[in-house]
Amino acid sequence: MELVLEILSELGAKPLMSRPINGTLFTASGISPQAQQVYYDKLQALVNGYHMPLIDFQQYTNDRYFSIEQGSHTSRKGWVIVDQELYAFYRGVIH
Repeated sequence: MELVLEILSELGAKPLMSRPINGTLFTASGISPQAQQVYYDKLQALVNGYHMPLIDFQQYTNDRYFSIEQGSHTSRKGWVIVDQELYAFYRGVIH
């Protein structure tokens, strides 16, 4: 991931988003909420090191309606949220 961020930085790109962890599935699989938080913290620190914006949708980690199944496919509700964030980003207003 660092290599990708380095290349994107050199190209002047500004990647923006990351999918939220499926907290319900991860917790059921034995991955504690504390361990899930480590992922978000490390992701944020890594992206901050390249001075890039990040929307990780962490607040939707346990929202069973953000994705359409246990995997990572965004639901209709999720796409509305993603679209709102994209619109804000391109307007220059990052939430």
